[in-house]
This record gives sequence, C-alpha cells and structure tokens, in this order.
Amino acid sequence: MKNSIRLKEEDIIEQYPKPKKLCIAIPAVWKMNVGAIPVVLLFITTFSCQTQTEPIELIGNENQSIELRITNTKEIYIDNKLTLIDSVGIKISQLVAGFSKSECENYIVNLTIDKEVEIGILSDVQQQLREVNARRIEYVTIQ
Repeated sequence: MKNSIRLKEEDIIEQYPKPKKLCIAIPAVWKMNVGAIPVVLLFITTFSCQTQTEPIELIGNENQSIELRITNTKEIYIDNKLTLIDSVGIKISQLVAGFSKSECENYIVNLTIDKEVEIGILSDVQQQLREVNARRIEYVTIQ
C-alpha cells in the first residue's frame, strides 16, 4: 500500500520520467571567444547612445566672434580686412555696436598670431582690446 502523502523517489521517476538531453550543434562560425563579449557590448552601446544624444550648442558661434590676425609683415586683419594698428580698437567698437545686447556681453576675439610677430605689436593690440572691454580673447599661433 502506497502512502499518497509520502512518495518514494522511484514512484516519482515512474510517473515523471527524466527528459532526454537535447544537444544542439553550434557551427564553428558561431562560437565566440569570451573576450569578444565586452567588445561586442561596447560596440552595441556606442551606436545606441549616438542616436539618443541631442545636439550641443556651441558658445562661440560665428556671429559672436571677431577674427583678428597679426602677420609677420606687421599687417593686422580684422574679419579679413586690413586695418592700421592705431585703429584696431575703433574697428572692434564698430563691430560690437552691431551686436545684440547678449552678444555684446559674450563675444570672443579670435586672435591669430604668426610665429615671428614682434611682442611690441602684440602688446599694442592687447592694450586696444582692453580699452574696448574685449573680455574674452582666444589666442592661436601659426608657424
């Protein structure tokens, strides 16, 4: 007589036989090296993140910047127009007068200097920029 509450292991095996093992043959092409898993995950996350990002607004766009270049031959160009050294401050003031109020506070002077420019010319230009209250100056040297 079998106890319905207490079943023996043999009874369970008879009622519910073990399933046969299922073997799946994986082609050699599909086998992956364990070290490749992080690379694949990085690749997937990189491309998924790029589509979700929003464009970044740059602070110094073209309408808020003034290009000023000093060449080796002592020529000064403001927005690609030749300017005398004594009138740099006046030209900057004229350009800033055309800006809106917010642009006046945030404009940038991109000062590009050739490598062999004398320091005296550079200091004269810097003094005139101080007089017209040019607060943000970005320096670039060219060989």
